[in-house]
Amino acid sequence: MTFFTLVLVDLPGCRHSGPVNYGSLQEKMSEGCRRTEERVMKVWYHNVIHLLTKKEYMDDITDALESFYNCASTLISNQMKAMLQRNVEELAELFEPRNEHLLPIFSLALTFDDEKIEMYPPSHDLEEYVLGILNSITTTMQLELKCDNDPQRVPTIQSWLGDNRASYVDAQVPAPIQSWAQDILKACVCRNVKDPEKHLNTYVEKYDWLVNGTAKADVEKFMEEEHSFDEYNKRIENFHVLQYEILSLPKEVSISLVYLNCEELRNGLAGKAKSYAEILRQKMLSNYRKQNLQICSEFEKIREKALIVPKTTEDIAQMVEFIDFIKTKGAAQLEQKVDDARFNMMMLFDYAIFDNEDLVLNSILIRWPEKIQHVLELNEDILFTSKQKGVEEMFSKRQAISTKLRKLEIRVDDIQYYSELDQTIEYITDVLKVRELLHDTERNIDSLNKEEAVYELELITFPELDIMRENITTYHRLFELAQKWQNTEKSWMDGVFTELDGQSMEVEMDEFYREIYKMLKKFQKKQRELKQEAEKKNKKAHPQPKQQESPTELFCSTVLAQIKLFKEHIPLVTTLCNPGIRGRHWKQMSEIFGSDLTPDPRTKLRNVLKQNLGPCLAKFEVISAAATKEFSLEKAVQAMSIVWDDISFNHQPYRETGISILVCWDDIQTTLDDQIVKTQTMRGSPFIKPIEEEIKEWETGSASHPGDPGRVAEGTELVALPGAHLLL
Repeated sequence: MTFFTLVLVDLPGCRHSGPVNYGSLQEKMSEGCRRTEERVMKVWYHNVIHLLTKKEYMDDITDALESFYNCASTLISNQMKAMLQRNVEELAELFEPRNEHLLPIFSLALTFDDEKIEMYPPSHDLEEYVLGILNSITTTMQLELKCDNDPQRVPTIQSWLGDNRASYVDAQVPAPIQSWAQDILKACVCRNVKDPEKHLNTYVEKYDWLVNGTAKADVEKFMEEEHSFDEYNKRIENFHVLQYEILSLPKEVSISLVYLNCEELRNGLAGKAKSYAEILRQKMLSNYRKQNLQICSEFEKIREKALIVPKTTEDIAQMVEFIDFIKTKGAAQLEQKVDDARFNMMMLFDYAIFDNEDLVLNSILIRWPEKIQHVLELNEDILFTSKQKGVEEMFSKRQAISTKLRKLEIRVDDIQYYSELDQTIEYITDVLKVRELLHDTERNIDSLNKEEAVYELELITFPELDIMRENITTYHRLFELAQKWQNTEKSWMDGVFTELDGQSMEVEMDEFYREIYKMLKKFQKKQRELKQEAEKKNKKAHPQPKQQESPTELFCSTVLAQIKLFKEHIPLVTTLCNPGIRGRHWKQMSEIFGSDLTPDPRTKLRNVLKQNLGPCLAKFEVISAAATKEFSLEKAVQAMSIVWDDISFNHQPYRETGISILVCWDDIQTTLDDQIVKTQTMRGSPFIKPIEEEIKEWETGSASHPGDPGRVAEGTELVALPGAHLLL
């Protein structure tokens, strides 16, 4: 064995083996160093010991044996260190850029594990593997006596020969050499993993969205929204394109000293894209199945509804409307849905394999348009039979309505004989009942006309119904007016006498009279028309004597007569219910009549009329007229007094004199002058006597009211004169 040329690690020899895993290589190199160490210690070191302990050599140096052994141990140590250092330097030289072609190819892989895109081994692990090879060299020649943290130790000759003292020689590679070698190895690893890491980042930049949750969230959101099959198809196609794009990437990439295996990552990402396409396909298939079930359900509803036997005319009308819709729009819409479903089915054949249930459903769906035509043919037979039965029932309803109208016509004709004014309430009740019966009949006719329209028959009309409706409305209006007049008359006759107002009563009576008179003329015109029609029908008949008033005309005339009679009392009411009449006036009228006429809250018009005040009415009117004049004067005085309630006297300092003067005097003076003129005019009235003292007090200002013209004039002169003096 040539110790000086001993090679512990032969990396160039591994180059021909192709890409290697440096983790395995590091273990292999460590095992090689261990075997070399054993061989050195068992062969070379043993031969050295044997040579140095030969008797023929030892006899000549017996006295210097210890020194001899020390020199031999030192020489052994130097040779070991030289051998280890040479191996370290040779290893470091291999990792220099100029010698990298001699190194084994690094075998790296891009992995896809736990939804992560990574490189294996990572760069720091690769660095540890490479440094582990260096460490295998620097730790060679270690014996069992060496502790983990102790420097490398080699036993001396004496220790090997059995000296009780354990002694060792230094066989450690110098620390600077080790650091130098480590730096070279680290630089080589760093230099050669840059491009693989760039290649890894290319995958991350382009495809990380597939695994970081972005694609998942996008797919889930897409499925939550409403989208067409075409949109689903485009999404699925996009993922398939992405899958093929990823699979088209190279499985292996050689970059300088690195062999990069991308197959696992490529297959993982492609599988991820395929899984999203599969999720969308399953959703698309589910939507397709739901769509088919919905279309079949709509066809089934049409079939069920079309085969129901209608029981009423309304049912027939609804069925006719429904079938018309199906024939014009509904069937075409459903057929279009079937065509769309068929198109979607052909689209799904590219992505999915249908199970038996889906195939059966597809078959049922495609046959529905043909089946629905047969259903419509059956419906025609059902409608024909139902319409025949409905027409028969409709003719019976026509007959019933005609019979009911004849009875109502008799009742309406009977109303023309109502003439008793004291039975007006009963008349109104009867008329309302007849009117309600007419309304019921109208509703029945409307319903009948709807049925006739369904059966496509001519709509029947009943002209007599319009005549009866008009007559009953007129009678109702007449009886209501009569009842309202009776109620109003009673309230006037039996109400509080002093609250009556002759003018408003007269206006209201005129209104009653006009309305009743119009209705009387209407009934008279109707009687003439009936008479003319009768004469036309019987031209040979002898002229009829002049007819008496009909009961209805008599009813109107009676009401008009009552209104005229009551209207004669209006002058008396106007005279006695004058708001200007005071106690003195009642005293005067009582003296004229000969008894006390002063009313109280219990006095009623009915009682007053019983006193027969007509002969005294002319004298009462004179007194009432005077009371009206006096009342007007009282109101005028009150109005003048109220004016001063809103007038205020304002003053302000005059310049810097310290004196305040009255302002806005012109408006006050105008009001004051106007009231003085009015007061003087009232004093000249012949009706002033009842309030003469009040007028005098108002004029002289002795009254308590602060707005009396006398006091105002006096006060304003006192205030205004100094102000006028200041302005001079």
